Amino acid sequence: MHTSPISTFLIGSESLLIQCGKYLLSSGHVIRGIVSNAPQIREWAATQSIRIVDPQTDYTSVLREEPFDYLLSITNFSIIPDDVLAVPTYGTINFHDGPLPLYAGLNVTTWALADEAESHAISWHVVDTGIDTGNVVLERAVELGPDETAFSLNTKCFEAGIDSFPDLVSILESRTLEGRAQGDGRRQYFGKFHRPSRAGILDLTESASKIAALIRSLDFGTYENPIGLPKLLIGDMVVFARSITIGSESTQPPGTVLSCSKDSLSISTATFDVVLSNLTIVKHGTGGRSNDLSTRIIPGDSVIPVPALDLDQLGWADSKAARNDVRALRVLRDPHPVIIPKTTDATANGFDRHELIPAHTAGSEESTAEIVCATVVTFLAKMCNQAAVDVLVYGSGDSNDKVHGRLFQEGAAVRFTFNDIDETIENAFARTSKRLGSYRAFSGYSVDLATRYPLLPTPADLETVEVHFSDVPREPSGNRAVAITVTESGTVWFVADQAKLSRDDFSRMRKQFKHFSTYAARRPTAAFREIGLLEKKDFQRILFDWNTSAVTYEPSTIQHQFDDAVRKYGDAVALVTDRERVSYT
Repeated sequence: MHTSPISTFLIGSESLLIQCGKYLLSSGHVIRGIVSNAPQIREWAATQSIRIVDPQTDYTSVLREEPFDYLLSITNFSIIPDDVLAVPTYGTINFHDGPLPLYAGLNVTTWALADEAESHAISWHVVDTGIDTGNVVLERAVELGPDETAFSLNTKCFEAGIDSFPDLVSILESRTLEGRAQGDGRRQYFGKFHRPSRAGILDLTESASKIAALIRSLDFGTYENPIGLPKLLIGDMVVFARSITIGSESTQPPGTVLSCSKDSLSISTATFDVVLSNLTIVKHGTGGRSNDLSTRIIPGDSVIPVPALDLDQLGWADSKAARNDVRALRVLRDPHPVIIPKTTDATANGFDRHELIPAHTAGSEESTAEIVCATVVTFLAKMCNQAAVDVLVYGSGDSNDKVHGRLFQEGAAVRFTFNDIDETIENAFARTSKRLGSYRAFSGYSVDLATRYPLLPTPADLETVEVHFSDVPREPSGNRAVAITVTESGTVWFVADQAKLSRDDFSRMRKQFKHFSTYAARRPTAAFREIGLLEKKDFQRILFDWNTSAVTYEPSTIQHQFDDAVRKYGDAVALVTDRERVSYT
């Protein structure tokens, strides 16, 4: 057996990596570097003089600089490229917070609890070309309590990871990785966008224990909730319930309201009555939140189940919303709004509407709404001179029916990038059009996003420009000044809130868009950096007319001007100091 220290690189994003790193160093082992952009990990690495590598870069070359034994993936939620896996001498080991192969993928503590699993474990496994498919090197059982939540189970898995790490290091010191093959056992894989069935709507015809399991599986304590909240649909409200207590055996039909107070709801299920508490209520159409049900429902009311047809559609919509949520969070954490140049104050009221037909689409049957919309978005980036812009996109297929309208808010926060100034205009349009296409059918995001991430604004709060796919011109909402609507035929409607954008500034914006689309039609292969927003007459006025500073003057030197002043003013006082006066002569 080798007794020399093992050399490692670590990759991950949470504090478990730090705890494992501390053990490695205290045991005399070597950490060549850490691949992470998490602030707490970068700070700790700096205190230990450990090299830190940005995971957004091509870090393979860094790992290849000097041979090392193992790459340890600890709370790393990104797929490691195959060329990276080939670098360490003895292999890559990953920490996984569930038993394999039964619970592979992400957020598996939630799915184990929702399944009412009777046991749980953490796994240290070899990373191969599959996802969580490599041999299990070490497994440690984790005891499940009767009222286990995602938060408490995540904590136990964290502790089990720390507790089992010394045993893992002992195995790694042997420089041989065999482990247990996962074999043909039952395998479940849970992807990043996997969500509870029924979009998390509680089915009161199920047992109380099943309902409690779902609620507790989605309880992340004070941490951000990456999945969703358990909910009931009551009238025009969505009621989020984050705590549950199981009571006596039910004597009323499932879904019967037994009692209701400001912050709790007692209701019957298929087996036992339950008390739902820690409630948040969102009323459809307002986005407003409160915590008082007592004025809306009374004992004896029934919570009507969601029709099966609606449930079939919910799975598709919830999956789309999950993707939109993740994209929106990237925007909300570091927003790049469209900033409209303003030169005058907005003092009017009402909305100003104007219809435009972009030059490159006029008379063209091949143009699509996505291409026209891409023209709009590319123009917005050019107008505010930004390499990245965040736009609120509203799809033409968004549903406002009684179920979908309560669970999903319209308006996806989408980031568009224009980093390559040498990219051709037609390529920029095509790339942007492709990105827009994925939002056209459905642009909704989860109505519980604000509750799950209370420290962040919602997409509806963004002060940017709205872009709509619609045959009816839409008005800007919230604190936004402009909404741009693209119709199926390629017509563009600009609508401005005159209390937020003056007529002059709005007029200039429309003129610039018209010039932009005309230029793009004439020179589609021109580079993005070449395109301008000013017409020739405006260019002449700004660059030359406004800078015409020539004046008529008499040619004269400073000495001659002094002589002229002496002759003109003579003994008059020219300068006064504390002690004397000086005349021109």
